[in-house]
Amino acid sequence: MKKMKKIASLVLAMMMALAMTIPVFAQTVTPAPDKKGEDNASITINNASKGATYRIYKIFNATYGDGNIAYTYSDTLPVNDYFEQNEDGSITKKKELSETDEGLQSFLNGIKGEAVAEVTGAEGTVLTFNELDYGYYLIESSVSNGAAITLDSTTPSAIVNDKNVGNPGWDPEDGKKIVKGDELLSVDSASYGDTVTFQLSVDTLNYGKEGNEYKQIKEYVITDNFDKQVFSDLQITKVTVGGTPVDTTGYTKKDTNSGFTLTIPWVDQNSTSLYDSNQKLVVTYTLKLGEDAVIASQGNVNTASLAWNYVNNGGSGKPSEETETVTATVYTYALAINKVDPSGAGLENAEFSLKKDNVDIKVTKNADGIYTYDPNATPSATLTSDSNGLIVVKGLAAGAYTIEETKAPAGYNKLKNPMTITPAIDETSQYTTKITYYKDESGKIVNTETSNKIDKTEQASVPVKSITVVNNAGTELPSTGGIGTTIFYIIGGILVVGAAVLLVTKKRMSKEA
Repeated sequence: MKKMKKIASLVLAMMMALAMTIPVFAQTVTPAPDKKGEDNASITINNASKGATYRIYKIFNATYGDGNIAYTYSDTLPVNDYFEQNEDGSITKKKELSETDEGLQSFLNGIKGEAVAEVTGAEGTVLTFNELDYGYYLIESSVSNGAAITLDSTTPSAIVNDKNVGNPGWDPEDGKKIVKGDELLSVDSASYGDTVTFQLSVDTLNYGKEGNEYKQIKEYVITDNFDKQVFSDLQITKVTVGGTPVDTTGYTKKDTNSGFTLTIPWVDQNSTSLYDSNQKLVVTYTLKLGEDAVIASQGNVNTASLAWNYVNNGGSGKPSEETETVTATVYTYALAINKVDPSGAGLENAEFSLKKDNVDIKVTKNADGIYTYDPNATPSATLTSDSNGLIVVKGLAAGAYTIEETKAPAGYNKLKNPMTITPAIDETSQYTTKITYYKDESGKIVNTETSNKIDKTEQASVPVKSITVVNNAGTELPSTGGIGTTIFYIIGGILVVGAAVLLVTKKRMSKEA
């Protein structure tokens, strides 16, 4: 039976260990009158999670004498791999017990019966259950699994440390997202000047692990890094804990050379946790995409890291080594219009309009001849093909764009129907400076793929998705809605009839003469 003393050190599923005492707000819980014990034993839980539910269950009865602890069970013990019920009713263990054995946890849960005492919505970080009998107890928490502990005359007041569920942190896949309507995206696109909304999500705890110690968290520190030549106009729009907004006085923002840091206090001046443990901390902020953004390629990446400081070391705690950085990427694109004649030679001075969702895309023309998306351009520059027949527009979000020729080069027909080009995220690898078109056997450009493939690579100065527009030389005859050809048939008919009448008249005059 002496071996049963070792049960006192059993700790299950990363919840509890022998504890240190932390001077914080304490709460005492007394069992109901019919469940109070006569031994006046107690269990104190340090590092309790504010707002959590705790329950204690007496598994075995315990008596102590002559240096030995005797355990009994009030019923017939089910067959199991851990404990044996002897003929005299005493309980001994069959093997060494491991704190990581999920089977042991499952067995104890199966025989635990009713809770001796419980508290719902713990008010502080020190929780004491008193007026208990000696025994072998199981402790459960709503934020973690349970632990087993022995109370006897030599240890009538057990102190354990709630480990919560490890360390705080964030899911590498969901820690940082781009908010687009009701969607949360890791990758999205934007045009120059667009405001992009980002969201950071932290899974918080009130305690973190430093070495072998569990310490109370004083504050969380989020560091967000981005290229300030690309992103500007930072605005923190909302900070929430457990869905409840935090007033701006509840956190501190500090600008850095590469982004910003946000510090969120987690305890009050008395070192009492301000929030329930296991709450989601969500930070929402916006940035504006600038004209220095990378076109296509690897996109424009934002990176965030998480740290926290502890109460007991004056706020100089180091970041958790287990916390991973999280990223979100914003792409922007360029497109090219390749204006050529039927042989593929570039045509200068063709003019186009560009639309998305039937809205005109406004642009500014740069000194290098490239057009840049500019929603504030007044007036918008006219997209005009250069001496090589090329128009490049950069700074566009993904989506379908419609181009329409508004003026053809002198001596050429204007494009009759609009054309569509779609720079999209899933085509990133296709964004090159190459412009491709095809010719038929006679050397004229056609809209279908043939073996006569032509690649032009020397003109586009940024990675683009291109579209080729062919103009035919000559004057286009009127079609439906114009004067048509009927009038020419009528006039021709009149002339033919007049000539016939004139011929007959001349013959009669010659006979009469």
